[in-house]
Amino acid sequence: MRRARPTRAAENRVARRRFLLTASAGLCAALRRSTRAAPAVFGEEEVSAERFRFRDGVQTRTLVARVLIEAADGGVLLESRDQRYWVVQPDELLERRAADAPFAYFDAKSLGAALQREAAEAGVRPPFDVVATRRYVICTNAGSRYAEWCGALFERLMAGFTTHWRSRVLRLHRPPAPLPAIVLADRSEFDRYAETLVGRLDPNVHGFYSPVTNRMVLYDLTASPNEPPARSWADITRKLAADPFNISTVVHEATHQIAFNSGMHRRLADTPPWLVEGMAMYFETPDLNSRNGWRTIGRPNPWRLRPFLAAARRGRILPLEDFVTAQEVFADPQTAPLAYAQAWALTYFLIKTARNDMLRYLRTLSRYAPLIERSDEQKRKDFTAAFGTDFAALQRSFLAYMSKLAMR
Repeated sequence: MRRARPTRAAENRVARRRFLLTASAGLCAALRRSTRAAPAVFGEEEVSAERFRFRDGVQTRTLVARVLIEAADGGVLLESRDQRYWVVQPDELLERRAADAPFAYFDAKSLGAALQREAAEAGVRPPFDVVATRRYVICTNAGSRYAEWCGALFERLMAGFTTHWRSRVLRLHRPPAPLPAIVLADRSEFDRYAETLVGRLDPNVHGFYSPVTNRMVLYDLTASPNEPPARSWADITRKLAADPFNISTVVHEATHQIAFNSGMHRRLADTPPWLVEGMAMYFETPDLNSRNGWRTIGRPNPWRLRPFLAAARRGRILPLEDFVTAQEVFADPQTAPLAYAQAWALTYFLIKTARNDMLRYLRTLSRYAPLIERSDEQKRKDFTAAFGTDFAALQRSFLAYMSKLAMR
């Protein structure tokens, strides 16, 4: 019998975001009086870069960055050339001066070197290979073959994602720089690295994406002390196909990274968790057979459908009026599995039955500013502007649709 889907990295991600928002309350208040804000994406125009020196806990950092938001009191949200975000409070800032050249992200070679340094500082066992694809830079100590296989998977997923959401209403864009990923040799290496970046994770978590660092971190799911290593792409595919649940978690995190770097979501914005997680789960159904497409996008997700329907029959799902603003249910290990199932179900239902409304809703949420908390009333207003104010009628349609889906 297939085990229930465990609580995963996204719950930790919600908790980290809430901690960041709370810890940065002074900056958040000042941001409401923001004196300068940079666009989410820049194209051909030059963007100013500055050199910052600031205290980061017990250490001092010096880096070149662009200012995303500058508050009236001098607090800043920065993005460095390696795609990390930094919140710097006024009393932490030691020096600030203009850089010698406009802002530019690291190229693939420089980003790979930065990822190698990070892995070494985290105590990950060398040697490190760097595998670069068209849109990804992957640092790995699992061997280049597995990293190349992952890179091909990510490229196909990104192509499928952008094609699926191509629309005049929601204008997505290509990531402005290669996306960073770290693929580690085994579970122990993964746990060691995760401890330095996000803290201890649930043993069943197979990967995570951090909006703060923009890193996706995974490990070799084919590695086993009792089996020889995979020797070819076909061997990797065969091993992973034996448990598609595991690879779906990797696809989940990769979808998060794509959504946060293509304009669908904004990093550190107060986007409702049900939508962030529901969108990732919409793409979870893996396609391991195609070499140049992603034919399984939008198929019913069996790991989510079954628990959702079981809970719905017992009357245990949250009313939609409450669910569209809910946060704590995604962070609590006791309630998270059902919250995730309901998030997938609601996302699936709205995409399949009200796609244009969903596109308008996504466009509204894509404009949320980083670090600014939005009230439940504001979030509910954004939802009803897209899908109507009659939550009771929407819930009836939602449950009826999902019940019919189970009978197909």
